[in-house]
Amino acid sequence: GGVLYTAAMDNTIRMWDAETLECIKCIKEKKEEITAMIYLPRANVIITGHENSDLKMWSLDCEQAYLRTVTGQSVHENTISALIVVHVHGDSSVQPENTPTGFELVVAGSYDRLMSFWRVTLTSDSTAMAKFERVVHAHPDATDEILALGSSATTGALFSGGNEGIIRQWSLWGTVPEAELRGHEDAITCFAADGHFLYSGSADGTIRIWECTRKRQLKVLNLHEVTVQALLMLPDSGACISCAGGKVVIWQCDGDNEVTVIRSYEQPEDFRALHVRQQDLLAGCESGKIVSFPLPEEVAPAADEGPSGVKTPPSEGEGQPDNHEKNEGLAA
Repeated sequence: GGVLYTAAMDNTIRMWDAETLECIKCIKEKKEEITAMIYLPRANVIITGHENSDLKMWSLDCEQAYLRTVTGQSVHENTISALIVVHVHGDSSVQPENTPTGFELVVAGSYDRLMSFWRVTLTSDSTAMAKFERVVHAHPDATDEILALGSSATTGALFSGGNEGIIRQWSLWGTVPEAELRGHEDAITCFAADGHFLYSGSADGTIRIWECTRKRQLKVLNLHEVTVQALLMLPDSGACISCAGGKVVIWQCDGDNEVTVIRSYEQPEDFRALHVRQQDLLAGCESGKIVSFPLPEEVAPAADEGPSGVKTPPSEGEGQPDNHEKNEGLAA
């Protein structure tokens, strides 16, 4: 859409014009530190996770509601570390109830090693409602805090990873993992999925490619020397973007699992989040900045024209206004 949403450790949620990157609105969380955020396009709401285990749903007019069970209880007991949204369609093969209109399913992961599931739907007056579905004790080891969640629209699988470096693969409605993918030597920090393939980033500095259907590792990539903070797929081109420390790498893996680095950028920043805006790549930084890089022509999507017919030009390495004080996360 035409709006970009960011959250940061300065406890603000900001709305930006996606064309100009001008801040439209700033919402201040007055109590607990924001540790995760996701935008739900169908419900048009933002879900945030917090250091004290709270989950909140925000409407764009700044109204907020806590996500609770039917008895009014909080599900988690520790920091919310990861949030993803799964778009569920009216298909009885992927959900227990046939819901023709579909819904958005929010999955939250926490340091308490639990995954909670929340069904977000719209009422007749277009008000978003979040209903608690279930909670799964995802990681049995007491030290294996959940740090990252991922999903594959193609396979319908979910993925969880944490301190122990083990990736667990789940069916959307399962309560026990279908597989454990082992190979990383340190904590799992991020995921991206493309078709039947899963990409995982880790504190061991590697990116690993897995085949979801056969549940096996295909490739180990050593593109970074420090913790991989974020992965982003470009589905039209099959390229992937990764960031670690002050380095962003745009790369592609062919059918023979050979990797080609298309472009890399380095800045005196600590990159934390990635998002593609037309032909630009936006990177959220630990410092609170949003830095823009041009996407190479071979991987960039076709340029979209705005209402005035003017295309947004790329701006190489241009730092945007430092409006967040610390640690930028991006969503659209």
